[in-house]
Amino acid sequence: MYGSAGMPRIPSSMQKSPPAHAREMLFTTDLPQERIAEYCVFADIHHFSNAFRSKSRMTLGQYRLSVSSEKNSSLANVGNKV
Repeated sequence: MYGSAGMPRIPSSMQKSPPAHAREMLFTTDLPQERIAEYCVFADIHHFSNAFRSKSRMTLGQYRLSVSSEKNSSLANVGNKV
């Protein structure tokens, strides 16, 4: 349950990929990255950013931009179908 420094161990599911709720929050909200880091129980934005980048191979900002452009293109496609 606890690691060598007395800190809770991160579940292996969270070590393999960025937490799903972090990805969802980056996609669906305009919350600052610092706030999302707090919600995801990271010590600070630097730990969150490093963990996210190491698992997703992109920065938080790059991820948010990529999903933002995907969201915008899907909304444009919906508008064209109406």
